Amino acid sequence: MKKVLLSCLAFLAIVVSLIILPFFLPVPESAQSANNIGLPWQIELDEAGQTRVFGLSPGVSTLNDAIARLGEDMELAIMVAANIPTGQEAKDAALEGYYNQIALDFVQARLVLTLDAPPEMIAAMLSRSVRGEYMRNGSRKYSLHPDDATLAATLPLVAFTLVPNARLDAETITLRFGPPAAIVSMGESMQHYLYPDKGLDIALDSKGKNVLQYVAPAEFEERIMRPLRPET
Repeated sequence: MKKVLLSCLAFLAIVVSLIILPFFLPVPESAQSANNIGLPWQIELDEAGQTRVFGLSPGVSTLNDAIARLGEDMELAIMVAANIPTGQEAKDAALEGYYNQIALDFVQARLVLTLDAPPEMIAAMLSRSVRGEYMRNGSRKYSLHPDDATLAATLPLVAFTLVPNARLDAETITLRFGPPAAIVSMGESMQHYLYPDKGLDIALDSKGKNVLQYVAPAEFEERIMRPLRPET
């Protein structure tokens, strides 16, 4: 029985190492040239303080730019948070482009692109929506009218949200992204590793998915820090 248990533990250790190990290994030149999209920690910063990741700049690049860079296999929809009353959807909604699976060299992940759409634009798009459905978590998803989809493709992207298939840990984050400017704990299981100069928030959840959110550094306070502060 003891030998069986040890064998199971050894097998589990191998599986875990195969999932996490790619984040520790240096990036081979062949991998870099095979896929020029870029890796999550390859964040460029220009003299004006604007960042660029995956070949896209939050706050500058449009959805059309993302499609040209990442491909057309994307779902575009308005997402409405759970428990929002009918008729008030636009007050807590986001226009998003969603890649269910994307390959960033050896990193596999889901990617959500949030578009710069004000509430009045979202409300108008909702009124013309061709279909709506409830999601498992209680949120709602609304498909766009074709004319609105054409308009959405020209809008800037204000945030990129990446959910890697591989789980991260504190050591991996520091190794790949460098020491964070601050770490903010939320509840019992969540820690946010904050990189204001890179416009990056890495949410490390010991009980769930790890999430990387990229915004323009100039909007880091508004889009990242303000939601993290407790309401007063």
